[in-house]
Amino acid sequence: MNKKLLILTILITFIVPLFLNIYKVEANNEIIDSEILIDASSSNTIELNETTSANTENANVTNSNKELLEDAKVKATESNEITEEDWTDFSNAKFELNKEGRTGAKVEISGVNLKDASSGSIRYYLLITPNNTKPEITPEWKNSVIELKKAEKENVLISTNSQQVAKYVELNQDLYACVIEKIWVKGDEVKNIRLYGTKLTRFSEPKFSDAFYATHMTNDSDQIVTNFTHNKENNRKIQIKVGKITDTSILQKIKEKKATGFEELLNYAKSNNGIYNQILEANKDSNFDIDYSTGIFDSRKVNSVIKLDGLVDKEYYFLYVKTDDENGKYVSNDAITLAQANVYNNGWGLFFYGSNDFKWSEWNTTVEPVNLPVNHDTSVVPTSLPYTGAKYLLYGALISAVTAIGIFAYKKYKYYNF
Repeated sequence: MNKKLLILTILITFIVPLFLNIYKVEANNEIIDSEILIDASSSNTIELNETTSANTENANVTNSNKELLEDAKVKATESNEITEEDWTDFSNAKFELNKEGRTGAKVEISGVNLKDASSGSIRYYLLITPNNTKPEITPEWKNSVIELKKAEKENVLISTNSQQVAKYVELNQDLYACVIEKIWVKGDEVKNIRLYGTKLTRFSEPKFSDAFYATHMTNDSDQIVTNFTHNKENNRKIQIKVGKITDTSILQKIKEKKATGFEELLNYAKSNNGIYNQILEANKDSNFDIDYSTGIFDSRKVNSVIKLDGLVDKEYYFLYVKTDDENGKYVSNDAITLAQANVYNNGWGLFFYGSNDFKWSEWNTTVEPVNLPVNHDTSVVPTSLPYTGAKYLLYGALISAVTAIGIFAYKKYKYYNF
């Protein structure tokens, strides 16, 4: 073999494959570098997308925070609009529970520095509860509260509905006052309990002749009307007892207007069985009072007239009434008065103390000085009994009508029989 052929063989066998491998490696390197560039580019794209997404999220969070901050500012502004100074100060308030009219009741609150409520932006309400626990303001609170209005006196609030107050007074429970103030902020009402747990002191109910209003009893009708505090929604029962007064010393004390006269008569009636003693249903359709009216006032009840047969003319009798507590639901009140019997043919009647028809017997007695006890209620011995009201003038109208008819008939009779 010559030298040229040998060199060519070596080149083909060793050198050419070496160059081919080197070229392949470089090609591969170029591919790898290209892939790296692509990967890097992708990575940069991902990082850019992530950065963009993060920036977007941050922007959203920032916007959300801004909204929260704005809301917080609004709420802070609203809360700053109602401060303690904006509410009425009731720390020095004094409460009085008193009778109003014959059968109503009222609550008067004094010592309050009232806000200017002329625009109607401030209102006050009273809630009466059976205990000193703080009540909850529920959607039904409007059905229970009593509106308070500014009285003529300065810095005094007074309840506006005597019947609503009477409803609570009539119940057998403790009475606590709660004051609710309501103001308007940007068209919305805000309610706040300003005071609660203040106990109300009950007033004394009338117990003697001043406990009766326009009362009379005859053989064909009864009208026993009390002045006890009462809400017309409460249906009550009433004990009625009538008895003869045989202890003339009690009558003598009442005639002389001694303070103990009616007190002794009250004790006398409680221990006396009387000639009539029953518990009856009071009128359910009565106008705000507890009364028993029957006979000519309601023909359907003509059979329920109280029968007092056996009365002795000119003698004195007591009328005792007591409202039934109905198993502790209501406050029970009792009272006493006296009357003089008027017996005539086919009929009888009782003239009650305080009326113009009531007459004392001419007893030969000496009037002694009256020493009234401390805090004595001088109204227990009234000089007259009120007879006003359309319902109670019916009797007078009937008597006038009968009299007029009688005179007319008599004149006609005289005319035709002269």
